[in-house]
Amino acid sequence: MQVNIENLEEELARFYSAKDFETMAQTIRHLFRMLRQDQRMFGMALYEPVSDRYLYRIAHLLHRRQSAVLNANTVMHVISQVYTTGGHTRVFEDIVSAMPEKKHVLIMTNATEHYTGYLRLPDLLEERFRKLGVEVIFLQKGGLLDRIYELLDHVDHFAPQTIFLNAHHEDVIAYGAICGDTAPRVHFLHHADHHPSLGATRPDYEHVDLTAECHRFCCTHVVPAPSMLNMTVTDKGAIYAVPQGPITGATSGAHHKFHGKLLFSYPELLAAMFKSGLEKFYHIGDLSATEIEHIRKEVVLNGADPDRIVFTGNVPSLADFLKELTPHFYMESHPVGGGKARIEVMSLRLPVLRAEPDEKIPLFRWVDNKIGSAVLITTLDEVAAKLQELLQNRERIADENRLFYEENHRPERFRDTLLAMTEILPEGARPPVPDDYKDAGDLTLMSTHEIRALDTELDRRAGTGHPASILKPEVQSPAGTAVSGHEGYLFIGNGTNRWEEQFLGTLDPGVDWLGAWSELLDRRQSMAQAAGVSLWNLVIPEKQSVLTRKRWPDFPDAEIARPILKLLDKVEIDKHLMYPDRTLLTATASSPVFFRHNSHWTASGCLAVIRLLMMAFSSTVDVDTLKFKVERRTLAHDLTVHFFDPAPEEEVVNLAACGKVVADNRMYQLQGRHTGSSYKLENLSAPEKRSVMIFGDSYSYDAGLSYALSAIFSTVSFIWSKDILWSEVTAQKPDIVLWESAERYILTVPTD
Repeated sequence: MQVNIENLEEELARFYSAKDFETMAQTIRHLFRMLRQDQRMFGMALYEPVSDRYLYRIAHLLHRRQSAVLNANTVMHVISQVYTTGGHTRVFEDIVSAMPEKKHVLIMTNATEHYTGYLRLPDLLEERFRKLGVEVIFLQKGGLLDRIYELLDHVDHFAPQTIFLNAHHEDVIAYGAICGDTAPRVHFLHHADHHPSLGATRPDYEHVDLTAECHRFCCTHVVPAPSMLNMTVTDKGAIYAVPQGPITGATSGAHHKFHGKLLFSYPELLAAMFKSGLEKFYHIGDLSATEIEHIRKEVVLNGADPDRIVFTGNVPSLADFLKELTPHFYMESHPVGGGKARIEVMSLRLPVLRAEPDEKIPLFRWVDNKIGSAVLITTLDEVAAKLQELLQNRERIADENRLFYEENHRPERFRDTLLAMTEILPEGARPPVPDDYKDAGDLTLMSTHEIRALDTELDRRAGTGHPASILKPEVQSPAGTAVSGHEGYLFIGNGTNRWEEQFLGTLDPGVDWLGAWSELLDRRQSMAQAAGVSLWNLVIPEKQSVLTRKRWPDFPDAEIARPILKLLDKVEIDKHLMYPDRTLLTATASSPVFFRHNSHWTASGCLAVIRLLMMAFSSTVDVDTLKFKVERRTLAHDLTVHFFDPAPEEEVVNLAACGKVVADNRMYQLQGRHTGSSYKLENLSAPEKRSVMIFGDSYSYDAGLSYALSAIFSTVSFIWSKDILWSEVTAQKPDIVLWESAERYILTVPTD
């Protein structure tokens, strides 16, 4: 069965409306199997929120209020499969070992396999789990929905106070049965950190990351912000004896950790180290004879002796084996690292060598001060120098790793974290589930007058007395990304775009800049005429351009000719370049046009510009007679997160899409990348029957511009792009093309 991800929302909505949960679950599971096989997703994508949203709706619909008294001492672990080796099974065992006083129940969904009718643990795991005192239960029924109900029956029976979801990417049973209300504490353990995984965007769960690399990514993309459970290993003592004689190294891991290449492959790296003085290298882990032969041949092809690598196979204990070997260093698996093995190595006081080419997938990149100490190799040319650097600094690096283990990964700290995770939270501590996660239905409709009134009230609450408004003026965030103004207003700082230098007129855009923009605007109008479309260019003023005195109260009355103003002076009116600074400034008399603690405009600010666009588009629609879809949310604003940890939250009102989504590539949710994201909205009841195509950034993507236009025009298409993609214009044939950009990007001239 093929799943067209472009139409996934429509497909799942149809199944949900028909209460055909079995087909919905099968569809989602099949989709995630395909995503897992797609190498473009590997290490690049973690999330698929549409599937998460519909599985939440199933779980919430099937949720049963527990009539029995909660068993405060019972912890339930919902797991898809377990393995004799592998990180997520070891994490489960570590959690059980850390809290021996609690009753641990393991529910095996077997969701990744076809039902066989007879299920049991491998002998080795059966013995290990028996010693831990774990009660193991396999779901026995055949259908996915049947097993969802069966899992809920077990929840009713055991009434656990805490549930740990340690399930695989496609486990629709775990995520379709368990919602955040199933138990007082429901933790999503994000161990599936190489592929898109169900559960990763669920706001009803407490999101817990297990590796620093994954945590860095999730802190940016997951709301509410995730917590971190630093994994642990038993302290088996440190290696203090400095190895004498020939240089030796070691690594560990199964085949998938070493498959493929990023700039260079594992065998190429080995060969370079052998040629740089490495005498012997031990590969610990289960590799097939074919895989071993492939590595040996590749080492030979790269001019090195394959007999210098020793394949040991699996060992009972990595730590014990490394203590026997006492290698000069441990090399992390390449191109995919191993988080659990790294902790064992740090506990032993071993230095780490790590391949970190520029091509390294973002999810696998080194996180400074979060995962110990290592020497990083970026190219094969520097292997010899890096190997010498490691040997010269071996004792310092080894000491730093041991200290990092003691401070972050000792079993005592692991236990303390877990005990806190099993305590009942105070009333109101859990954030509410967003409206768009709940059953489909109209969001609130509001007039422009009502929106202005609500924006004004929410801005008042964000003013004096709000935790985010306490900063004194001129305080910069650690990286200079944001800066505080007056009356609690926060602004984008100078940053990589050197925005405040632009505003203050101290940054010269260059002698060719005006000419390049002038030529581009001429070319755009010619292209638009040839395509038969009306084209407008909209530059959205930055917050300082409208609320200048909130940033600098003594700013001179004379306006400084910042780049956009120079450009406006040069281009003719027929080039359709719009810069609505005066429009927004005038609108401040009736409502706030920018959030105090956000870099973007409010719904009122957006609608003020929409009125201007209607005049430009020769539309007769009176914006003030319409009602717009809005949603009220509680969140931490994009500027507060640079100053506070955790950032204080506040209520906002945002514009929402009208009509229905007929296409959405969800590039950002799937790959964590905004550029190239696109969607298409259709509103058959819109007063304007023309279509609009937008090329822009966050102001159009989710900060209101596209959504406001979807209340007016029958079709609104959006593509996140700095350029106008004329091939898309030709393909979709809109009536109006709108290019939009935030002012701070104006120094970069698009190339369309």
